[in-house]
Amino acid sequence: MAFLEVSHLTYSLPGFNLEDLSFTQEEGARVAFAGETGSGKTTVLKLIGALLQPAGGSIRLRNEPVIGPAHRLVPGHDRIAYLSQFFELPKFLRVEQALAYANRMSEMALNRIIRICEIDHLMERKTDQLSGGERQRIALARLLVTAPDLLLLDEPFSNLDAMHRIQMKTVLERIGDQLGITSILVSHDSNDTLPWADVIYILQDGKLVQQARPELVYRRPVNAYVASLFGKYNLFPMDLEAPDRQIFLRPDDLIFTDSDDYDLSGTVTRISFNGPHYEVQVETDRGLITALSSKPAFRAGDTVRLSVLPERVHFM
Repeated sequence: MAFLEVSHLTYSLPGFNLEDLSFTQEEGARVAFAGETGSGKTTVLKLIGALLQPAGGSIRLRNEPVIGPAHRLVPGHDRIAYLSQFFELPKFLRVEQALAYANRMSEMALNRIIRICEIDHLMERKTDQLSGGERQRIALARLLVTAPDLLLLDEPFSNLDAMHRIQMKTVLERIGDQLGITSILVSHDSNDTLPWADVIYILQDGKLVQQARPELVYRRPVNAYVASLFGKYNLFPMDLEAPDRQIFLRPDDLIFTDSDDYDLSGTVTRISFNGPHYEVQVETDRGLITALSSKPAFRAGDTVRLSVLPERVHFM
């Protein structure tokens, strides 16, 4: 018996249809949904959280049906917590009051969640006197003290600066590792999903187009749409005489070489510094290729040779 079972789920809005979505999630597994804006990621979360009424299909949590808002006085599910990307909090309360009113746990468990969410120093602060990152961690703690079985995270990093994104990612790691809470996360940013998820489901216009481990959706995307969600890539014909057979490579699948044994050659058109590496654009007879280099010993206009890591080659 799966912890969460979604079967043939459908939902319709003007201009949008979620079509026949089915998947299962085991307890403790980290599931992420990825896709462009409007692909249906938030809709799926709200359906699972009983905040929207499906047009068809079923959702079961621990083998019990999740009842949609059409059949409940108050939308939602007692054992499912949904963290909105807008992280709403009750106004004009101290943080300790906001947590106390929602709490279903012992004082020891409450204090543990406060430490995990890194909000110990904010307990006397009013909820309208907080930064965005602080408000989000408190909104998360306020959900956790209700002792949910399933935590739904809707773009949890989208409104945060770089420092608070790192802090929030650390908090989410602790929630899974120390509290053992099963989570589903949606994001359009590969930096959020790739390092966190056990499995990623890709939505395109309401359809599930790929489901796989993070390494596979990154290295073996089923189409250019999936490839584009997880960073830059190269797509060029294997043979100029047969342009329909395309080779897919990430920039880090290519190596600059001085050897006579190489796969591609071309002229450097642009070099950009991106922190841990330089991004190098090379014009070849197969088109413009992007590769990475730790210390490029060349400049724009130079002729370079590139070797392909054979185990990374993927045909699309």
